[in-house]
Amino acid sequence: MKMDKDLYIQIGFLLRLARQSKKMSLADAGDKVNKSKVSIKRYEDGDSRIDTPTFEKLCRLYGLDPEATLLEAKTFAGMVKHPTHTPTYETDTDPDRRFEVLTDDEYDLVTTYRKISDESKVTLLALAKNMK
Repeated sequence: MKMDKDLYIQIGFLLRLARQSKKMSLADAGDKVNKSKVSIKRYEDGDSRIDTPTFEKLCRLYGLDPEATLLEAKTFAGMVKHPTHTPTYETDTDPDRRFEVLTDDEYDLVTTYRKISDESKVTLLALAKNMK
């Protein structure tokens, strides 16, 4: 089913972002959860279904809340309506607020970004970095 595939793609995308933000290699992540780097890559690409225990281990490893991550993946896969305050990435700036939230504009940017070509992503990121 396409929706099912979309969900695994979104889960993988979120896990890849989190792993990369922790500056971990595929092999490092795999070693920590007793999976091969090939398995981790297949989860991140949405090519393999990730089992719940592995998903939870990876979330904990990356500092993500598994329930919030699953909700975010379901939202991006179109399985649930975008809530007003979608939990996203862990933040260290405010210990009383564990997750930042996406505004509607940020949500639109992320979903649009995911639809453009890799070449366009590189161009867009380079442009954004020059805007700082």
